[in-house]
Amino acid sequence: MIRHVKFMPWVKWGDLAVEKYLKEAMCHPCAYLLAHCDKPPVSDTPWTAKEILYIDCTSCMTVRHSQFIRVVTGKATDHLGGRAYRKKYGNEIRPNLHVALCPIEVKDKSIRQNNKLLTWVIKRGLDHFEERLLVEYARNNRNQMPELNKLELEFGTKNRR
Repeated sequence: MIRHVKFMPWVKWGDLAVEKYLKEAMCHPCAYLLAHCDKPPVSDTPWTAKEILYIDCTSCMTVRHSQFIRVVTGKATDHLGGRAYRKKYGNEIRPNLHVALCPIEVKDKSIRQNNKLLTWVIKRGLDHFEERLLVEYARNNRNQMPELNKLELEFGTKNRR
């Protein structure tokens, strides 16, 4: 079981609050969850909620947010989750799409001071964290992956971050 993980509160994707929300996360590495719902899931472990459509990690959420929008609206193809969303829901982001972020911080000062090492640690850490979130989701949802993560597999191997 994943412990000591704190996601920020859910926000509606299309709200102005998303811009403020992204500024808080800035270009830090983070995990994020996407869900279609009228009311966001309430849970200490939001990554296990049945409403979750997609679980992912990124080294920069502000870049990922704009990638997702461009791909869903048909202006790019560089985000597999966006491609999966477009395939399932069309070229418009639904008004009930919510996002929750979990910024990730590297606390070790010696790692933070070495850019090459920091990049390597973040990449490996994000891959591992995403796998743990997906496993935990599956354990709580009849061994199923989130809907868009399943579709994403059709597009081939992930090559991102």
